[in-house]
Amino acid sequence: IIILLIIFLPIYFIFSKKVEATPYAVLINGGYNTSSNNIAFWNDLSAVYTTLVNKYGYQDENIYVLNSDGTNTNNDRNTVTDFSTTPWTYSYDNSPLDLDSDGSDDIHYTATTTALTTVFTTLASHMTPNDGLFVFTTDHGGTNGGTNTNLAMWNNSVISDATFTSLVNGITNYAYEIFSFQQCYSGGFIDDLSGANRVILTSADYNEDSWYYVNEYGEYNHELTNSLSGLGDYNGDGYVSMLETYNYVLANDDFALGYDSDGDGIPDIWEHPQFDDPSGIGSYLTLTGVIPEPSAIILLSSLATGLFGMAGLRRKFSR
Repeated sequence: IIILLIIFLPIYFIFSKKVEATPYAVLINGGYNTSSNNIAFWNDLSAVYTTLVNKYGYQDENIYVLNSDGTNTNNDRNTVTDFSTTPWTYSYDNSPLDLDSDGSDDIHYTATTTALTTVFTTLASHMTPNDGLFVFTTDHGGTNGGTNTNLAMWNNSVISDATFTSLVNGITNYAYEIFSFQQCYSGGFIDDLSGANRVILTSADYNEDSWYYVNEYGEYNHELTNSLSGLGDYNGDGYVSMLETYNYVLANDDFALGYDSDGDGIPDIWEHPQFDDPSGIGSYLTLTGVIPEPSAIILLSSLATGLFGMAGLRRKFSR
């Protein structure tokens, strides 16, 4: 019995241990310009940043935040103060740099293609084959036809799905990469980015708008963050997988369910979240890495139980 325990217990601990990776994150709100950069997008960044730090233990130095004009002190975002006027009445202010109210600045980069190139180049030099990456966007998006779409960046600029992918592909060492895109036409990024050990979630298909509540949040991002905070743990195992998060979004996103904007009882605004997982890892991939599949735990725990049971029977019959 002792020999069997020596052989099998190390195997049990290897398979039952959650495989940890050093998690990195890139959070992007391009904003496009002050008139287009509603406070809702900053709220999205704040919510997901706080979740990464407080729920998943991400280190501040491993989260790269690109927000509109970065650390510039000029006004860069708007809030609608009166919806009754035509056009709406706006006020403008400067985005706070502290996203999680801990007293330290979290935004360090302008949301430009140049800054994004710097961030992905830095990650390419830092990440190892054991590390993971989470990329999150909010803000606007556009289309050039078909699945050729783009993400709005700062100063009236955009980055195409092809260019974005080329920057990401510069990172060759990673255990997994997770992408979540909120912008309109975000599904158009899938055909470019799809690859091994990558999971992609988008708020909308390649040919449709995505929606947000003015002054509040992007609805898809709101439900995504709710899921990641723990509400998406459907199987109660203590982890929220990417597939669970996708299913949570489908079940709770107001616009995925169909939004009735004119009160006639007929939904007239939709978005159709997409999910891409060519390696089939989404059911056991979380924001901090891979968890063991239940079958492995059950098999090995049953083995351990059997071994201890055998020892008990032996003691009983040797008396």
